[in-house]
Amino acid sequence: MILAVCHFVLREPLYLHWINKVAMLVCIFLILVLMIVIRIQWKEEWDAIHLSIQVTAPFFHIGAVAGVTIVAWFIVEHILQSKKRVFQIVLSIFYLGVVIFLYLIPLAISSPCIIENEYLGPKPALMGHRGAPMLAPENTLMSFEKTVECNASTFETDVQISFDGVPFLMHDNTFERTTDIKEKFPKRVNDESSSFTWAEIQQLNAGEWFLKKKPYNTVQSLPKETQQIAEQQKVSSLAEVLKLAKKTKKYVIFDLRTPSNRSHPYYNTSHNAVIETILNSTIDHNQILWLPNHKNSTPPGFQQVLGEKLDPEKLQQDKIHIINIRYSNISEAEIRKYATANISTNVYVVNERWVFSTLWCAKVKSVTTNACHIFNEMAVPIWHLKSHYGGNFPVCWRKCGNLKADYYRVLWDCPVIKDLWRELHNALHYIFKCHVPLESETMFFGLVPEDWRKKDKYLLNILMIAYKKALTKKWLSQESPTLNA
Repeated sequence: MILAVCHFVLREPLYLHWINKVAMLVCIFLILVLMIVIRIQWKEEWDAIHLSIQVTAPFFHIGAVAGVTIVAWFIVEHILQSKKRVFQIVLSIFYLGVVIFLYLIPLAISSPCIIENEYLGPKPALMGHRGAPMLAPENTLMSFEKTVECNASTFETDVQISFDGVPFLMHDNTFERTTDIKEKFPKRVNDESSSFTWAEIQQLNAGEWFLKKKPYNTVQSLPKETQQIAEQQKVSSLAEVLKLAKKTKKYVIFDLRTPSNRSHPYYNTSHNAVIETILNSTIDHNQILWLPNHKNSTPPGFQQVLGEKLDPEKLQQDKIHIINIRYSNISEAEIRKYATANISTNVYVVNERWVFSTLWCAKVKSVTTNACHIFNEMAVPIWHLKSHYGGNFPVCWRKCGNLKADYYRVLWDCPVIKDLWRELHNALHYIFKCHVPLESETMFFGLVPEDWRKKDKYLLNILMIAYKKALTKKWLSQESPTLNA
């Protein structure tokens, strides 16, 4: 294809043998098949393509401008030498259209990393995904000790219940991948992990596989002494990790994987066994981030974490202040919306520097990662650009943490007055006895659904004028106005 383009530029005749034509068609077909396979096999990575575009868009734009500039001589030459008037006009319009598009496209480029240094948020806290699995066998005590060395704030793990009721750490449904069960219990290789007693589980080695399989290709960089310690690791109990978390003052979050076999003694009471273990550990209840799907049984003092996106008001009503979402399933605007409502966002599983940097710029509160040792060494994002506005907007004088005091942020998005908007929203709901959207279009501009009565629309506009008058009277004040003043 490159050769064909070169022939075209040099206006040389292109003679293709039928074998060349077939080869080109086969290549195109294979490329399409490869794209389909990638879409199927790497679905989660493919879903993050919009995030990738946010990061690369400024650089693609620079490359596109350079490319259009390079081919300008070729385009102009063809326009001047062509004897066809229609061709000259069409090519001129097309090229100018591309140039204008590239000139205007920066207005549509939105990336959280287009930001000045002084407005960069704090570095996201780190949650060690199954500990530090790049430095030690996953879900072992050594792995969580490495997490402490990485300055992570939280241990993230998976909890199952042994047949005799001991909570232990294991992600997979079987022990085949991460232990030597083929040697110790060759006839039970495919048995469910929770079908073993704790005494049987303690016989398994949970470290040798790490050195043999080298899951992250990091084993060779570890000191010999570290490798020897890793080789001797056993399956950890939840009590052991809670003891370490209490000692190092780390938070603990886990997925509770209940037994699938109905004959298991703890089939219906596995979460009770886990709660009992936590209470017996005497760890501060606030250090437990309760993620299991038992939303109505969150023990007192535990911080409930929700694994889905709900309206911030609903989360506040349920006293949920942390959500746990895959990083490709949440936008910068949603992160900002939750932050305004004092709801922290944790995203998982982040292992690449560019993803971590983008989420850092977006002001994510924390990330779950396998690479805590890498992110711990990052002092700043790997890249960020200065804003298009060049700092023309001042910092919000209300000291609310907003990046810039543009009109939208000061009048609507500022956290200092956000509570007032909610108070007004509740008052309007009481007055009109119907749902009033808590959106800027409605609350600030008075735009309501078409089925509203004319007199209700008129009354809403009057109330909004009165409210905005109160707001402008305290325009430069660091304090929020109230409905009474």
